[in-house]
Amino acid sequence: MAVWIETTFGLETEAESGRLRRAKPLSINGGDGAAQRLSTLTGVPAELCAAAIQQTLLAGYDALHPETRFPAFAFRLHQFISRGDTVYASLESPSDRYITLKGQQYVPDKTRQRILLPLVFCRECGQEYYVVNQHKDSQTAKLLFTARELRDQTREEDQQRGFLYHNPADPWPPDEAAILERLPEDWLVLSSGGLLRVKRHFRQKQPQVVRLDTSGQEEEQGTTYHFVHSPFAFCLHCGVTYSGRERSDFGKLASLSSEGRSTATTVLSLSALRALRRDETLERKAQKLLSFTDNRQDASLQAGHFNDFVEVGLLRTAVYQAVQRAGANGLKHDELAQRVFDALNMPLELYAANPDVKFLQKQETDQALRELLAYRVYQDLRRGWRVTAPNLEQAGLLKIDYVSLRELCQAVEEWQSGHAALASAAPAERYQGRDSRARQRPGTNASPPGCLAPQKNHPGTTAHLHPATAARAQKRRR
Repeated sequence: MAVWIETTFGLETEAESGRLRRAKPLSINGGDGAAQRLSTLTGVPAELCAAAIQQTLLAGYDALHPETRFPAFAFRLHQFISRGDTVYASLESPSDRYITLKGQQYVPDKTRQRILLPLVFCRECGQEYYVVNQHKDSQTAKLLFTARELRDQTREEDQQRGFLYHNPADPWPPDEAAILERLPEDWLVLSSGGLLRVKRHFRQKQPQVVRLDTSGQEEEQGTTYHFVHSPFAFCLHCGVTYSGRERSDFGKLASLSSEGRSTATTVLSLSALRALRRDETLERKAQKLLSFTDNRQDASLQAGHFNDFVEVGLLRTAVYQAVQRAGANGLKHDELAQRVFDALNMPLELYAANPDVKFLQKQETDQALRELLAYRVYQDLRRGWRVTAPNLEQAGLLKIDYVSLRELCQAVEEWQSGHAALASAAPAERYQGRDSRARQRPGTNASPPGCLAPQKNHPGTTAHLHPATAARAQKRRR
């Protein structure tokens, strides 16, 4: 048993050279965990295998070397938990392509004709893109697409960095009129003849049609893809648009390995603490997690990240509960802060400098917290600044509407002095236009006026639970 554990968790043999190397991290439980592997090997139930593995690991840790007094088998957390890896897929239809988490150049079928390329996903809608370099094959003079890393910013003279889009359910349109409907608004200009056309400096950035075989080489009868240049300007599926100032693609597209070290440490720490809280055999004072570091700056960074993670979680939970309690009518802007304050229901000593305040001072203290909450709620709705923690609206848990917007779109007289496109549009088209504006990434000023200093005639907003979320919540209540 000890030999099997050492060769499973400790060392493995490199296939090419036969050398020993550190084994890849492997969880004990799970469908592909060590317990399941041992169960398949021995025929013993996976639950008993998991218990045997844990007992053997602990026994090896308790057995001390007679000279060094170090554990004979000292295991560490990272031997069981690893970061997410990149997804690789072949250049084939979604129903037929080969998908793997093991980075390799070709599909392992011995033909070496089906190249594997890394996939990344739109942070807004989840649409996948192949991460590629485009260059010309020196032998055939045809376009050839090869794999690259998302963060690779190196520039070669004969190649272009970009992405390949292929979605049979929502293909990029072939005709020019349909393309103009899906391009970002700021890419278009009205010509002197009153027709829309693409601005000159955006023409080279339009998605380019390429037909490829499974090896990534241009082929006249190949599958149709669309090549999008890096930096990623807009999603061809959902239409979310990015400004030209955002050069990095990391905040726009995600891979399975996009999490940061601080985020991973925070999530693992919270998971360990929750497990300790569930252990009724431990005293309350023993339900704690100790962390050691040799760098004061790293410790400060991790502590700040942990505190911010908890604060954001509390705030979003309060917003979700407040909107859920409001029902189908949602919450208006002027009542949101009070409802979030009520949902938090925080003890006075957690937010008051003087927890003994009473009467008017207590009212003023509560008012200060409500104003801060109003600011923090809208500040949290900014998109893009929390890359690994999308807000409630991005996650589809919250929907924001504008009071009287539909009536305004139907009032023809209000649009006569505006832009010709808006004045001549049908009310339904004006109302639908709000979606195209919503797809554009907002700037840093996400907080509406009135959060800390109320103003008159502020445009009303209403927050609702997303319909699908409300249905799930209603089902849970039943």
